[in-house]
Amino acid sequence: MPDIEKIPPQNLEAEMSLLGSILIDKEAMLKVADVISDEEFYKNAHRDIYLAMVELYQKNEPIDVLTLSNRLEEKGILERIGGRSYIVSLSNVVPTAAHVVHYATIVHRKGTLRRLLTAGSSIAELGYHEETEDIERLLDEAQQQLYKVTQKHLRNNFTPIQSVLS
Repeated sequence: MPDIEKIPPQNLEAEMSLLGSILIDKEAMLKVADVISDEEFYKNAHRDIYLAMVELYQKNEPIDVLTLSNRLEEKGILERIGGRSYIVSLSNVVPTAAHVVHYATIVHRKGTLRRLLTAGSSIAELGYHEETEDIERLLDEAQQQLYKVTQKHLRNNFTPIQSVLS
């Protein structure tokens, strides 16, 4: 049986729905800013779009089709991500932004699984080092790689105290 390459964990529909939700609801970014980071997007175009959205958000500018398209054009990447028509299609993917946190959770989870696979692969490579290598150093390195995955996952699972107090 031929060796079939596996596709890393990802959900492009959730990524598109997350970005579309941010485009149609000005409050959506507030709900997901602490849950998701650009590293968790599988598709590079989606990562670039999210980064542009974060830039607009940090400047207190509206995040809509026009301002986002203009920002991506200023950065010289609008055509590479699919042009204005792709941005418009994102805003039409979801009828409501009510489930934006759910979409962000899916994207975050898939990103964590990809980081776990990368760490596992690196840890497996450590096992092939010569026996002359310091085993304690190799174990420390393996532990650090796994720790990075868990820390990014846990960081995004904390509840902001402001929301708990209110």
